[in-house]
Amino acid sequence: MVALNLHHLTGHYPGDVERVKQSFKHMVSTRETMILELQLKRFTNGWLWVEASGKPVFDERGNLLHFVIVSRDITERKMYEKRLEHLAFHDSLTGLPNRRMFRDRFRQALEEADRHGRKMAVMYMDIDKFKSINDTLGHEVGDELLRQFAHRVQACLRPYDTLARQGGDEFTILLPEITAQEDAVSIAKRILAAIQEPWEISGQVFHTTSSVGVAFYPMDGSTRHELLRHADEALYDAKKDGRNTIKAYAMRGHQSSNG
Repeated sequence: MVALNLHHLTGHYPGDVERVKQSFKHMVSTRETMILELQLKRFTNGWLWVEASGKPVFDERGNLLHFVIVSRDITERKMYEKRLEHLAFHDSLTGLPNRRMFRDRFRQALEEADRHGRKMAVMYMDIDKFKSINDTLGHEVGDELLRQFAHRVQACLRPYDTLARQGGDEFTILLPEITAQEDAVSIAKRILAAIQEPWEISGQVFHTTSSVGVAFYPMDGSTRHELLRHADEALYDAKKDGRNTIKAYAMRGHQSSNG
């Protein structure tokens, strides 16, 4: 156990104050020991995570005398847990949401769209001829291209849109709260224009293009599986049409738009 120097701790994290109060009340009413994890502010620098074990002490008449609190520093452990949590929901290369987080946000967006009668769209996209770039310029250049690609695409989106990496050079984009199909197509065109700007990586200057498949809720499907599958099929058609193309899936045919 590590003793804490309370002279260097000036307060609790705001969100912990009420929880700590309730815990002390619970200890008094139940006479049980409780273990809490909370943040305390150092007088000198930042916040400290502690695990505190508290026990109430009573006299022979049952009157509360005091509490015995034993604490230990768990800041390193909490930081490690935070890193693990981040890795569980984010792609390690680009820092974008991964499949798991994208799935969760997709589910939430579908629930909201259904509840409020809204439209939404999902895009499937990749980098045209990415394998050739990896093979000719090397995997380090390929990895940096993916990071910069993610940054450029993200800059084209609205704050509440979600860009996720599915794996390799495949990315998906969730566009909630669109009013018309043209909203999604306009965003896709903006992305294609941004991607065609030259890349400068490790002394190499080169150009790329991208292909995009789009599916719309509720017209093209009512479930995450249907919409992703249809967006993927639209992406496949965009590849067949010569790449650098936006292809929108429709239940009775396909519509396309070149970037």
